[in-house]
This record gives sequence, structure tokens and C-alpha cells, in this order.
Amino acid sequence: QVTTEVDVAPWIGLKRAAMAAHRSQIGEDSFFLNLPDDIAARAFAVEQFALRDGELGVADGLEHDLFDGLRNGPTPDQFRDVMGRFVTGVAVVTTLVDGVPHGMTANAVTSLSLDPMLVLVCIDRTTTMLPLISSSGVFGLSFLPEGHADASLWFADPDRGSGNGQFSDIPTFQRATGAPLLVDHAGWVDCRLWDVHEGGDHMIVVGQVVDLGADGAGPPLVYRQGEYGGFARQ
Repeated sequence: QVTTEVDVAPWIGLKRAAMAAHRSQIGEDSFFLNLPDDIAARAFAVEQFALRDGELGVADGLEHDLFDGLRNGPTPDQFRDVMGRFVTGVAVVTTLVDGVPHGMTANAVTSLSLDPMLVLVCIDRTTTMLPLISSSGVFGLSFLPEGHADASLWFADPDRGSGNGQFSDIPTFQRATGAPLLVDHAGWVDCRLWDVHEGGDHMIVVGQVVDLGADGAGPPLVYRQGEYGGFARQ
């Protein structure tokens, strides 16, 4: 049973040219290749498909796009709600460009590899932090300790300003790369930029660890569904 009809009239010429390029699939005497253009356009302007598995993207009638069913999948709000139930820590990502420090809050952070030692952080592609890290080639991760939700909120505030002003009340130190690291931390990692990968509306920034430590202020701050909390041992 046909479930989907797609109008391909604008691409009939490309379709015929592509088929003509595969001599093992279709011969020069094929009726399809030898039809006059106007007849081919009328005869093959619509392609039909039958859904084998999954759900149709329309309630009644025929789909007109092979991706209609996918668009009826989970919404961004549902995705955010479910993934928000996964408890994470909170990090402040920092870098240094021409002697000026920059920082932002991130919780999509994880270890990636032991050999070499790699970590990754996912950063919204619209932020200013991406070009800054690309320019500097270094970044630091400071894992916030319990009781420091104010620092997370500060570095997530779009009105916090930029440069040195972000750190006026935030004591920092530096290690191998020069990226500022927060004195109040549950742990820190100092990285050189390894690679950057596409990740939808985010970019996956991978760093090679050149230094690290956990000499800070106790257990980590945790984050779940927009709320901060502490770490309780079981």
C-alpha cells in the first residue's frame, strides 16, 4: 500500500543523468533514458513509497516527505525533560586570549580517552566562547564544589559582561596553558585544544589534558532539571 508520494519533478533531469552514469544498471537503449523530456517529466514526476516500519507523519492521506514521520518524534521540551533527569556536575569553562580571561558555565562535560588523556565539553555554537577557544588553542575546566551555585549562575548569565569583569569577584590561578582556573573548585583540568566536531546546534570541543588537580573545596555541586544540589554518599 502506497503511503508516501514525493514530487520530484524539479529533479527529473538530475535523476536521468545519474541513471545514465551507471551503465551496469541501465543500458543506453533504456526506454527511461530515451523518453522525450516532457513525457519523462509527466511520467516520473512523482515517486511512491510504502512505509515498512514506524509511524506515518500525517493523520490522514499520504505523506509528501520521507521525513514527515521523524518530525512527529519527541519534541525539544520532551528531550530536555528526560535528559534533565540525568544528574551531572557543573563546570566553568575558561580560556585566555591576548591576556584577557573568558568563562562560561557548562554541564555537558565528560572524560573521553585515557591514552591520550582527552576530555570533551559541548558548547552552543552561537556562543562567543567557541571562537575564543579556537583562537587561544587552550581551555580550562573548573568543577564547581557544593555550595557554589552562585558561580554557575554568574557564568551562565548573558549580562555578566566579558573579559576581566567576569572574574572581578572570582579568584583564579593558572597552570600550564595559562587559562584561568577557579580557586574554589572540586577539581580542575587544564587542556590544549585537540579538535572540534559538529554536534547539531552545539559543537563538541575536545581537549588534551596537560595538567589537573583535585585540591579544592570538597564534594561537587550537582545539577538536575534546573536545580542544584549536593552529593550524598550511599
